[in-house]
Amino acid sequence: MKWTRRKKPKDAQTPVPREVTNVEKMSGLPWAVVMSTSNSIFAYLTLFGSVMVLFLNQLQFSKTQIGLTLGVLHFTGVLAVFVVQFVSRLGFKRAFQIFMSARAAVIIFLLFTPFIWDHYGQQVVFSYVIIIVGLFAVFRTMAITGWMPWAREYIPDAVRGKFTAISNIFTSFSGFLTVLVAGWVIGESGELQNFMYLFAASVFFAAVTVTASRRVPGGVPLPREEKSHLKKVLTTLKDNSFLLFLLGTGLITLGTEPMNAFIPLFLSEEVGLSAGNTIYIQAAAMLGGILTSYLWGWAADRYGSKPVMIWGVIFRAIVPLLWFVIPREAAYSLLLALVISFLSGVASIGFAIGSSRMLFVNIVPGAKSGDYMALFTTWGGLTWAISQVTGGWILDAGKGVSGQLWIFSVDSYVILFLLALIVPLGSAWLMNRIKVKSEVSTGKLAAMFLHGNPLMAFNSMIRFQRAKDERSKVSMTEKLGKSRSPLTVEELLEALADPRFNVRFEAIISIARTDPDPRLTRALCTLLERGEPALSVVAAWALGRIGDLEALTTLREGLGAPYRSIQAHSARSLGTLLDAEMKPELLRRLTEEQDPGLKIAFSSALGNLGAVEAVPEILTLLAETEDQFLRLEVALTLARLVGEESKFVRLLRSARQDAGTAASQILIEISRKLAGSQSEELNTNWEASIDAFAQNDLELGATHLAEGVPLLNLEGLDPAAQQVLTASAEYLTVGGDQRIDFLVLLLHTLSHFVESQL
Repeated sequence: MKWTRRKKPKDAQTPVPREVTNVEKMSGLPWAVVMSTSNSIFAYLTLFGSVMVLFLNQLQFSKTQIGLTLGVLHFTGVLAVFVVQFVSRLGFKRAFQIFMSARAAVIIFLLFTPFIWDHYGQQVVFSYVIIIVGLFAVFRTMAITGWMPWAREYIPDAVRGKFTAISNIFTSFSGFLTVLVAGWVIGESGELQNFMYLFAASVFFAAVTVTASRRVPGGVPLPREEKSHLKKVLTTLKDNSFLLFLLGTGLITLGTEPMNAFIPLFLSEEVGLSAGNTIYIQAAAMLGGILTSYLWGWAADRYGSKPVMIWGVIFRAIVPLLWFVIPREAAYSLLLALVISFLSGVASIGFAIGSSRMLFVNIVPGAKSGDYMALFTTWGGLTWAISQVTGGWILDAGKGVSGQLWIFSVDSYVILFLLALIVPLGSAWLMNRIKVKSEVSTGKLAAMFLHGNPLMAFNSMIRFQRAKDERSKVSMTEKLGKSRSPLTVEELLEALADPRFNVRFEAIISIARTDPDPRLTRALCTLLERGEPALSVVAAWALGRIGDLEALTTLREGLGAPYRSIQAHSARSLGTLLDAEMKPELLRRLTEEQDPGLKIAFSSALGNLGAVEAVPEILTLLAETEDQFLRLEVALTLARLVGEESKFVRLLRSARQDAGTAASQILIEISRKLAGSQSEELNTNWEASIDAFAQNDLELGATHLAEGVPLLNLEGLDPAAQQVLTASAEYLTVGGDQRIDFLVLLLHTLSHFVESQL
């Protein structure tokens, strides 16, 4: 019997791959970090960074040749749009593993460079290196074409910023150590053989990269209908956000990478640093990335990709100014170069985290990630290649440029610095036009770090997350509020949803200490609407203290709450927020309400609203209120309606210490100001009152004072003040001298009367 292989039907489709769960993704993230870390070490030891530039310089390549070599390394990125169909059929993960291995194998041929140099000379070596770099670049493009959509899959969007930050910390730290070791191996002389040791060691780390990638999920072959082709890839340009992103990142590359690529030579040729020290400069940039990576990633996840990316661009534009002004051949040039490189690392990692998160989370749809990433890889490779070639050509063309601008040196590198300053600003303008939902603005992000105490905020945020018991959680919640920083909003919202009552209570108090924030206001409004007595009361108070007018609707509804305490605090907050529309309703409730506590709350709100028509009702309430502290609150309400409340409070403070002396002093001042404008009988009456108060005879002093009020010429005094003045005098006349509230209120109103006459 003859056996024949059964052919697959033409219409048969590749099975749809099972979607990777978040649990699988999270379990694979540590291996993804190992993968990126080992790959970073491989890159720093071979064709990326200062090692490669110094290696080519040691081979006596011209700057144009160096730029061309580096350009070839990236120019092959244009192949991505042509190979993405093949890569997707092969499987993104498998393609990454195969071509990463092939890339490492090519590096082995660099070990023969000294032999080629010794036997065939510089021109042959140039061709040999170009061929090796070209093969390396092709395999690298194939690997990246597989990796980018795969990374879009295996990293959960919710933690992409933090993961990128943590991964960058590991890659930067390992790169930092790698560069230090490379600087030591290359040494001061930079002998060619020393570079071979680094290339040989890199192969081991390439093997680690491929091995670790096996533990990262996803990246399986796509179904047949999902395979991409050139025409389909180019349709992604219809996405305006993606187009702006490509243009913006392209400008960044074209503007800054020529400078970044040749900084090692600039430091060696113009600033006077040795080859080994230029390697350490790159280590400083990595250190800047290590120390700030998590902060950038945290900010990107919390506040959005766009503001982080834009600020990264702005900071990158500042760096070339610093390189331009660095002193040449100075004893402290190395120290300044380390500082500038550190700042460059801070800026670069900020842009890298913000832009990568925007690409993966905000721009690229998951179903078309292969198409988008292929075009992005192509564009990135093209712009990188042009930047490297252009940079080398500019330096060779401007070889004879030298001079002095004031105290600053001018050379061929100045053109690169100008490009790195001007072009990124155009990029920032372009990428700022990308529309992204639910993200803070670039300016607001900066303002968050300028308002309040950001250091205290970060400290309390970290300790808040680590707090284990209720007491420490309450303490940290309090400190979140004391920092008065908008950076703590997420933690305050978390505390407001804590199952422990005391934490929620403290969260409300802490929110009241912060500046208005829409999310915090909405959270307090929701709490007030729930009607829980113990917390809704405090929420109503906090809404008034914060001063956000968005809370007015909820506070108005709070007047109808089933609990009087909520009604009272809602009314007080409406008064604090100066809700003039509620004046008639509050006046009606004051008139009809029988509960003394609610009447006081309504009167207090009306006092803030300047409702002088409520004065008669509030005067009656003051006379009927028995508790002395509540009486003072009602008296303060009347004081607000007739004059400045601060003067009433100062007078009350003095009266509490020594009522007689305070009353006599204020009366002396009033008499002096009204001298000659009042009757002799009134003057005599007030002199008797002043003497009595001075002798601490409050009863006699109050009687003389009250008897003098009808003798005043009150013409020009507003009706509300006249009512308060008359009512206070009447109460003191019938024996109310022990009511300090009426006495202080009368003196306060008299002072207001005097000021109105002057």
